[in-house]
Amino acid sequence: MDSIGLTEILIIGCICIFAAFAAVWFLLRSSEKTAGARNGGFEAAHTTCFLFEGERLIDATVSAYGLLGTTKSGQTNWSRIREIMAPRFPGFPAFAEVSDATGQLISPAEGNDDNGQVLTEWWDGMIHVELVEQDNNETTDQHKLALLQHELTTLRIAIKDAPYPVWQTDGAGNVIWTNAAYDTLHEEVIADQAVEEDTQIKLFDLNCVDGVDVTRSRTALNTIRSENQRWYDVSIVRNGDTCMNYAIDVNAVVNAEIAQRNFVQTLTKTFAHLSIGLAIFDRNRQLALFNPALIDLTALPADFLRNL
Repeated sequence: MDSIGLTEILIIGCICIFAAFAAVWFLLRSSEKTAGARNGGFEAAHTTCFLFEGERLIDATVSAYGLLGTTKSGQTNWSRIREIMAPRFPGFPAFAEVSDATGQLISPAEGNDDNGQVLTEWWDGMIHVELVEQDNNETTDQHKLALLQHELTTLRIAIKDAPYPVWQTDGAGNVIWTNAAYDTLHEEVIADQAVEEDTQIKLFDLNCVDGVDVTRSRTALNTIRSENQRWYDVSIVRNGDTCMNYAIDVNAVVNAEIAQRNFVQTLTKTFAHLSIGLAIFDRNRQLALFNPALIDLTALPADFLRNL
């Protein structure tokens, strides 16, 4: 009886241990499945999903990390994701809009021909963001292409509507592209010189300098009818075989410098005939102006006074 009782106890003990291991294994598998479902199927490589805990990114799919250009070890906050999404999806929320709430938000893409959208879900401090493309499963490539198109449109508008002339020249100095401000200036010069509208007038006789990436110079735009010159600061930036040229109107600066020189010359002529020694110092306590009488009174040479 004693041996049979001991055997039964051992069998029951083995069964209990096996049952305990089975329960632990079941709980672990259930936890993994639940986490995977909550993460939006992050094991699927073709989806673009991000998972945030508060404002901090804690997980993402492979394509999502490819969109960020980071590895899993790099930390990315909500503002970085919004920077990537907002140009194409203006309705993508700021963190303050989803930080203390529970719900779902669909942000459609801007543009009639763009069917993409971003699905944002948040609960208990966890935020799930998924990029959905209607026409293509390769969400990362399609979103990058959309961002490039948006950036190209923005750059075109910025350059086209810039208030100062911008133009591109080839290696020989020929103008191959211009913006609206350059075209307007070109038309004014044509009207001023009374020539035919289709005449190709080179406004600025400047070219790229070999071996120099950026060249800056101040030049005057000469006209026939107008007595006053138009002064511009021109920057030439080399880009391979072509150059981008940027001209800024500096008429006000040049006129102020001319007025200052004229004023100094007038003072010099006025004070030159005074018998009283005159010395004018600038704000740095350096001698800026003196008359001949000061030389006679001090017996100091003019070169010495100029260096004071």
